[in-house]
Amino acid sequence: MKKLLLLLTLTLAVYTQLFAATLTAVSGNWSDPATWGGVLPQSGDIVIIPEGITVDVDAMFGTFDNFRLEVYGTLNFIGGKKITLTANGQVYISPTGTITGGNGGSQFEIGGTDIYVGGNGGQATGTLIGPLDCGSGGCGTSTVPIKLISFTASKTTDGVLLTWVTETETNNEFYSIERSADGINFEVVGKVKGAGNSIYSTEYTYLDKPLQFGTIYYRLKQTDYNGDFEYFDMITVYNEMDTNKPVLFPNPSNGSNIKFYYHNTSLANLRLEVTSIAGTVIYEQKFENNQEYISQEIDLTSIKKGSYFVNVYQGDEVVNHKLVVN
Repeated sequence: MKKLLLLLTLTLAVYTQLFAATLTAVSGNWSDPATWGGVLPQSGDIVIIPEGITVDVDAMFGTFDNFRLEVYGTLNFIGGKKITLTANGQVYISPTGTITGGNGGSQFEIGGTDIYVGGNGGQATGTLIGPLDCGSGGCGTSTVPIKLISFTASKTTDGVLLTWVTETETNNEFYSIERSADGINFEVVGKVKGAGNSIYSTEYTYLDKPLQFGTIYYRLKQTDYNGDFEYFDMITVYNEMDTNKPVLFPNPSNGSNIKFYYHNTSLANLRLEVTSIAGTVIYEQKFENNQEYISQEIDLTSIKKGSYFVNVYQGDEVVNHKLVVN
């Protein structure tokens, strides 16, 4: 009998986890499935009350486990009704959100802590007004839209693999990956869509293929749906130069002190050519002596800012590069 009960308990837990969902409300009663798109909130769900929407807590409910409520509109208690979450529950109240209503018997409890009691709510006005993050320890001012666990960069054969992991996310629209050669001047090299709202750990990856070598700096920028953003600590990775292929460094460049590197068993009759997008030859140099290694400085300070093609000819073979002068 005990084994059967254990099996039923595990089955129920798996069922609950599989069918957990993100529910977005329209105005109405909490107990009405129509308020939530046809299904009532349950443990494991992320429940969102949008700005301009009011949901009335009109009934007594059981305890919600692993549950997150986000209030951008209004959660209004009626009479002495209650909502109870386990200690891992979370409530986020946005700057436009409020929890209000009810009487002294109305309670919103997380892990045994009342975050709201009708009539006072822990605040003199009797209403919780965001921005607030609430948990089993009570409520505090919300300032962090995401909780970042890690952000790393590693060199691979295909480029630089950036990986970051978040613990939770709130109102997160997207991430911007920014790269720099000096740790001061950054450029956006890619964007990754965020999870929006999540109480679960989420992993992201982005493969960057930098044209520069040496120490490369990366930083992560997170942007909310409302346009607010924050930056996270900068990280570095060392991108080693592979001179078995023609290499131009630095790239992008201001046109001065550009180095051309190439290591090969035979570099006889090699020609380097820089052309405009239209095909006009701007710079040309020939390497006619048989040599295994070339290290040549190129001066392009006289050309305009923009994109150019660098073509390396050797016999019937040609290798193309794109050079950016800024």
